[in-house]
Amino acid sequence: MPLHRQSYKRRPLPKPNPDRAFALKTHYKDLDPSDFNAIVKAFALRIKSWYFLQAKEIKDKIPYQGFVITQITCTLIDVISQFTYNLQESDGRYYKKFLTRYIPEFRERIRPPIVSYTYLKARKRWERVELDDFADAFWHGFRCGVVHSAMILDYGRISDEAIVGTGRVISLRQWGNGEREVAVNPFALIARLESIFESYIQDLLNPNRRQLRRNFARKFLRSFGVKVNP
Repeated sequence: MPLHRQSYKRRPLPKPNPDRAFALKTHYKDLDPSDFNAIVKAFALRIKSWYFLQAKEIKDKIPYQGFVITQITCTLIDVISQFTYNLQESDGRYYKKFLTRYIPEFRERIRPPIVSYTYLKARKRWERVELDDFADAFWHGFRCGVVHSAMILDYGRISDEAIVGTGRVISLRQWGNGEREVAVNPFALIARLESIFESYIQDLLNPNRRQLRRNFARKFLRSFGVKVNP
């Protein structure tokens, strides 16, 4: 049965059940729209308890957990970048902008570019793409691979520091007869991302970071239906 579609410039505001969980031991009815800092702290608790804490539990208690940590990390980058830049939804340009701004390794170039392919639904055909830096490669091969195909694409792999390199989150490697692959250490990446997120929260609590606070408030309203004054 076809969906009945209606166009809106912006998504109508959500109206969640007040008794629905917003974060650990926090419900939507507990959110105080008059207290911007309290809202930021509740959001921080939501992200830490539902993502970072869960990732640590998985890492400590479950074997062969690298792929699950990669999934969590891909989602975290999506969430944090959307709030940082006040996005309607996930956007590859800003996802990559976030990576290159906060994690220097993602700025590194891939020469020559890695060739891959992406499927264009509107045209019902595959298109060749050239990935010329690590941000491109991570967005296409890891984030989009996980979200759209439930896998990391063929030129990517997840490994520990023995493969990726000590202190690094991503690197380029050769294998076989000159083939190349992009290796990511998901544990190093999520640790780096947690530090970035903690700094982001501290910036939000700083009244002088006006644009960042406005971006957060606008995205918070569209995502959760709660209007806060930054």
